[in-house]
Amino acid sequence: MIHDSNKQADGNPETSHKLGTRIAQLPSFRKKMPQAVSTLSQTLKILPKRYNIKNAGKESYLTCVESPNIRVFIDRQFCVTNAAAKKYPEGSIFLDGAAKGEPFLDVQKKIYNMDHHEGCVRAFTLSTCEQAFILIMKGLDLGVGDWCVYANEPDLDTVLAIWLILNHMRVRGEDPEIRKELLPLLRLQGIIDSHGFEMTEFTGFPDDLQETTLQQIKKLRESELELKSEGKWATVNELEYVSSILRSLDESVYSSRHFDGVGQVEELFRIKIGSDKIAVACSSEFGIYETEEMLKKTHGSRLGLIFLKKSEDTYTIRQVDPFLPTNLNRLYDRLNILDPNTSSSANWAGSEEIGGSPRGVGTGLDIQKIKQACQWVYNKQSFLERARGTFWSTSLAFVILGSAFTISHLLYPTLAGWQIEATTHVKGLLSFNLTVLALSLFYMILDRNYAFKFFGLGPIRGNWWLLFLPLTVGASVLNGMIPRYPFQIEGAALITGLLVTAPFAWEFLFRGVVHGMLVKSHYTMCHGGRWFLSGPTVVSSLLAVLAMGLLFQCNPLISSLIPIPKVICLLGVFISGLAYGIVRERTQSVMSCSLLHTFSVLIVAFGSQFIA
Repeated sequence: MIHDSNKQADGNPETSHKLGTRIAQLPSFRKKMPQAVSTLSQTLKILPKRYNIKNAGKESYLTCVESPNIRVFIDRQFCVTNAAAKKYPEGSIFLDGAAKGEPFLDVQKKIYNMDHHEGCVRAFTLSTCEQAFILIMKGLDLGVGDWCVYANEPDLDTVLAIWLILNHMRVRGEDPEIRKELLPLLRLQGIIDSHGFEMTEFTGFPDDLQETTLQQIKKLRESELELKSEGKWATVNELEYVSSILRSLDESVYSSRHFDGVGQVEELFRIKIGSDKIAVACSSEFGIYETEEMLKKTHGSRLGLIFLKKSEDTYTIRQVDPFLPTNLNRLYDRLNILDPNTSSSANWAGSEEIGGSPRGVGTGLDIQKIKQACQWVYNKQSFLERARGTFWSTSLAFVILGSAFTISHLLYPTLAGWQIEATTHVKGLLSFNLTVLALSLFYMILDRNYAFKFFGLGPIRGNWWLLFLPLTVGASVLNGMIPRYPFQIEGAALITGLLVTAPFAWEFLFRGVVHGMLVKSHYTMCHGGRWFLSGPTVVSSLLAVLAMGLLFQCNPLISSLIPIPKVICLLGVFISGLAYGIVRERTQSVMSCSLLHTFSVLIVAFGSQFIA
């Protein structure tokens, strides 16, 4: 919410709009009562400006600072069929003829058509504004998720519906005075819009209430009628016109007390977390605890988490509800994986209740990335999403392996055979490794949104990973890195190249590409976080075992050179894969596990030759 009181007007009719009033703008008022404006200005309600016109590409829309997740699009030419409306994205609302057809409610898809023109009996169908009021009071939750409202003709019935939607939290709130002020206006305008002025007695209002409400409607419609009489109605800017009427409605319904103690708070996003809580990101001139109290006035007990933007790259996070199923530590981990500015000395960190962005350097994430991270942590990924991620990562891994095998076979046609020279065999395997490495790097760089974090292309954090060397050396022995025969190849460079490129190709494929794709849908460790065995580490290790088994089948010469049973070799691949996966996650770099793998292979291979 932005609740920023405008400056006191000086009595000039032209500045009375800054007070939030439309009265001084009426021509009849200016002509008949020029002296009244100054006196009236002293008693007018000073309300915050809450409605803004923003741009989204070539389109403009209206929004309210208390409902930043709702966008209102108004275009006189806009009209879609009901069939087309039902195919719109989730969170679409069509008002008063924007969708041509009968009114409908699609609760599953969150698509609503509030209308009383076609496909219904108009005589006993409520007006659009009354339909909106009933849906809101019945529990239509507009506070979570993104919503788009579509309208064409900005008559008072439509504008009232827009006001209700943008003010849904206050309309359904605990203050009955708001509804008491609002209901007569909705009922009388609903009857006028549906049946005409001759049926206004159907409200059953007392004479004084009937007359007061009727005068209120006439004032709200005065600008519309004036524009129509001057022939300017068809060319008026719809959003600016609606915005001015919404402010007039604020003055009719609210008083200054509704905004007492509320400061400058602008919501940046609002998302649902868990079953009934919300997370709100906002900017404010106040501290986190003052901002929390202000947001509670609007959101009440639903407020679970706050992101307070203090500058372009500085955020404070506050967990308001201590009983959320996930605390802030898991959110810190996810943000640290995504944020390009984090390092060993600068992280998203704090306690389980309050924390913030990296100190000194700030965050490299924009507000949308922070929103996505929050959604990911607090709304669990479905089994289908995880299965889809596993399927695509597996498919990509074997596409890369298949492509590399095909290319190396084209370069060295006898690679898959038995009777070949050792030098040719090594050259073929070297080309295979280099192709796997090149294709893996190409994909990681191609997916730019995640390259330096999800795929581990950032710098290595810490040097503790060298402590894993004894374990990985032992696993390399199980892998069969001790050749059956002494090296018979001339030129140490060739064999060294093979022993170096193989670990790098293997790690960049399985701990880079595969692991990185799985991180998008699975929770993993991060530098400085808690220790556990993650899904991506296990899955990438199992895929490495499967790939090695397929290589044994595709190239029998490889298995013939390994002096241990294949089962033990594959067990070594799995154990080493788990170790390399842990190192890759804790250092947040694929280079650390690649170097560790290379050191292990070189130690075992050359150590065995030295002993022999």
